[in-house]
Parts: sequence; structure tokens; C-alpha cells
Amino acid sequence: MRPSVAIISALLSVLPSVLCAKEFTDTLHTEGGDAVIIRYSIEYDGNDILVSASGTPRIIPSDKLRKACRGDLDKLDVVIFGRVGDFGDVRWNGLNPATFMVPANLDYRKNDEGFHILGESQPIVFTKRDGNGAQVDFPVFIALPERKQSYRIMARTSAPLKVRMAGEADKGRRADAATYGDVRARSHADPKPAENEADMSNAMGSIEMIRRLLAEADGLPFSQTLQMEIYNLGALKNRITDRAVIDEINAVMFEYTRKEAELKERQNAAALAAKAEEQALLARQKSEEEARQKEAEEEARLQAEQQQKRTFGMIAGGAVLAVLCFIGNAVIKHLGNVRNQRNIMEMQQSLTRQAESEAHRRSQSAIQDAVRKRRNNSTRKSI
Repeated sequence: MRPSVAIISALLSVLPSVLCAKEFTDTLHTEGGDAVIIRYSIEYDGNDILVSASGTPRIIPSDKLRKACRGDLDKLDVVIFGRVGDFGDVRWNGLNPATFMVPANLDYRKNDEGFHILGESQPIVFTKRDGNGAQVDFPVFIALPERKQSYRIMARTSAPLKVRMAGEADKGRRADAATYGDVRARSHADPKPAENEADMSNAMGSIEMIRRLLAEADGLPFSQTLQMEIYNLGALKNRITDRAVIDEINAVMFEYTRKEAELKERQNAAALAAKAEEQALLARQKSEEEARQKEAEEEARLQAEQQQKRTFGMIAGGAVLAVLCFIGNAVIKHLGNVRNQRNIMEMQQSLTRQAESEAHRRSQSAIQDAVRKRRNNSTRKSI
């Protein structure tokens, strides 16, 4: 019995160093208002410490980042750089990469790529030089693939991902999780299954994202991202047994329903206001149209009256002109007759004067001839 007891004791002393692993969830924010929810695990395998992401990190994007990826969040990657250059065939544009500082009691096992895409790349591996604990601050970046072997770094978190690695004296203690403030931790020895822990973590991430999207929503229908998050959260609720998380899910579902009712009421009020404004506009347009029609009719009536007056004036003027023409013609004819008569009389008077002058001339000539004859006769007699 003693050999078997010794073997079991030896196994129990070795297993904690090989299988000891903890999972954490941390939320980081960028200066642009993006949020990154990272669920990762720390595994201890002898002197090796493996830090790996438990699934793809969840990104709650700002409007700028959402427009950059055109609403497809699956295009975004969360990256940690192992060095600041020499990435082989891969190009990184945008922000400058930054790497993490390795504590003196750890050795970083570099990978070939020089970067780690969380959820896709192999774990980040450190080797301990002693039994003391250490903390590594990882700068975290959000990148968007531009084309093959090319990425654009869109944002960097304001604070690094602080990963504290326990020393020999701290291994197995649950107190490690409390040092992270808002970070949750659970060991593999926890009686709850890992799947339920993952669902709880995903649910909390969905709750945070839904609340942010609800705060940004200003109209119906809700965005496709929000509807998908609500659907996924409803599916997660059926698999979660933690009462506190279920209460949080129910609370955010109530907020969703209340926001939807509020937006519907606002939309209906806006529709009624728009309809009332449209009716008022139609009434105003109808009134203006009637006023324009009346004004046009009044203007047409005035023009008709003016035209009638002009026509009557033209007729009266024509009649007056005809009368004046007739009178003028008669006057002109009379004046012509008078002038003709005067000319005839003047001609007669001229002829009479000419006849009288001729008779006078002839009488004078006859008298002069008679006188000369007498003088001639008297002269002869005297001779």
C-alpha cells in the first residue's frame, strides 16, 4: 500500500503544475470609443506559461470603426505584436505597432510571424527563470485586413491587457482573480462546466454591446447587429444557470423592449406630427391656390372690362372719326366749290376787265386817230 500511496502523492504534486489553468475576461477601450472584450486563459505547464485567447475577442465598435468594416465585425482582428518590425510578407499600415516588455524573470518564446491574432494564432509562450510571479502588459490593437498579406491598424486600446502570472507560492489560489478588479477567473477544478462559463462570458459581452447599441439607436428598425445580439443573447439564456447573469439578461431584454416601445411612440408621434404638418401644408396650398385662382379670375375680369372698354372706345372713336371724315369731306368739298366759284368769278372779272381795257384802248386809239386826221387836214388846208 505504501508504494501506491507514494505514487498518488507524487501525481497530485505534479498535476497542479501541469494542468493548472485559469480563464479571465477583460474589457479594454480605445480612445475612439471602441470596446474589446477578451476572454483568455493562462496555463502552466512546468516552467512554461501559455497565454491564449479563448475564442475570438468581441469588439463593440464605434461608428467610425463600424463604417470602416462596413458593419461586418468578422473582418476585424485583435492583434498583439511580438516585435515592432520584420513581419515577413505581411504588411501593417496605419498606426505603428508596439510590443510588450518581457519581465526579467521570464523568457518570451518568439514565433515566426512576429504577431499574434487572438483567437487564430498559437498561444503566447513564456518560460520562467524562477518561481516568482510576473506581470506582462500587452498593447492591444484592432486591425482590418485590406488585401492579402496586408492589414491596416485602426485603433489601439488606451490601457494594455495586464496579464499577471502567478508564482509558485500563488498557484492554485483563487485570490489571483480578485487582483483584476472587474476580471473574472475560474480554474479547471471549478465544478461548473467550461461551456457554461463561456456562455456566461459571451452573454456579458452581448449585454454590454446591446446596451451600447441601444444608447446609440435613434430610430426603428433596429440595426441588424443589435437584432443579432438580441437573438444570440436569447439563445445563450437557455443554456445559462447562473441567476445573476439571467437577471442581467432579463434586465437588458426589458431595456430593449422599453427602448423599442419608446421609439415606436416617438415614431408614431413624429408620423402624426408629419401628417398634421402635411395636412396643414395641403390646406395652406389649397388656400393659396384658391387665392391665386380668385386673383386670376379678378384679373381676367378686369382685363375683360378693360378690353370691353377698349372695344367700345375703338367703336366710338371709329364712329366719331367717320363723322369727322364725313364732315371734313363735306367741308373740303364745299371749300373746293367755293374756291372754284371764286376762281370762275375772278376769271369772269378778269375777262371783263380785259374787255373794258381793250374797249378803252380802242376808244383811245380811235380818238387819237381822229385827232391826227384833223391835224393832218388842218395842215393841208393851211398849205
